[in-house]
Amino acid sequence: PEAAQPSLRDISFDMTQGQILGIIGGTGSGKSSLIQLILGLYPVNKGRIDLYLDGLSPLNLEQWRSWIAYVPQKVELFKG
Repeated sequence: PEAAQPSLRDISFDMTQGQILGIIGGTGSGKSSLIQLILGLYPVNKGRIDLYLDGLSPLNLEQWRSWIAYVPQKVELFKG
């Protein structure tokens, strides 16, 4: 659904190999939305997300996702 206000605005950061990123904020501040955008689970409505392996060579989304582990807030376990 379309929100009246964007949950994220004017976010920019760079990370290098081996860095750990912690995202903190109150309820509804956009933490989960940011992670889902970075993982390509949500489409980007405005702006862009650039992923580079060495600062020069762009990564494709499939390669990027193969390097990341993600546990959402609501985890569903299946028996079997």
